[in-house]
Amino acid sequence: CHTLIWSNEWFLQRTGFVIDTVSALAAANVEVQIVSYVRRHDAWARSAYIQWGIRDKRYPGKTRPFAQWLKYEAMEFAVQLEPWLQRFPRHCVVRNFDAIDDVVADFQWLAGLDGAGLESVRVNESPSAEELVLRMLENDRAAGRAETPVAVSTVLEKLLPSAAELAAVRTRMGADRVALNRIL
Repeated sequence: CHTLIWSNEWFLQRTGFVIDTVSALAAANVEVQIVSYVRRHDAWARSAYIQWGIRDKRYPGKTRPFAQWLKYEAMEFAVQLEPWLQRFPRHCVVRNFDAIDDVVADFQWLAGLDGAGLESVRVNESPSAEELVLRMLENDRAAGRAETPVAVSTVLEKLLPSAAELAAVRTRMGADRVALNRIL
């Protein structure tokens, strides 16, 4: 192992033990490079609201409208970056997320992995409006906030047939299927 990547958007808002852990690694002569991607505040706020205000709601009660939700969210990126910049002045890189076409490729280049053959795939797309409405309805129906927010897939699992139920339909309709196959 020549490179360890510890990546999580959680670090910036909760510097605490993470910065001390990274400092301990640096003190043990481990080469450390801090890379942070920051977005425009409005783009971040919209994305964060969809994720944590609706999709994976993190607060009790009914779904809050955007303006009300925003009152509880910290978006002071410069303030949050300052401890990292002070502690690692020569090892901290801050990149403009909105100015980069492919953030994964950019990160691979910065980490020296651009020739490693890693595929860049977009997997964290925003959910559709229909999915967001379903998630909001399910989250609002639940009493407060569950430990793990209920996913739409869980709601659909309760409604849609299981493999066993579909097998029972095939068995029950076996004679009709034989007759239908003759017609076809």
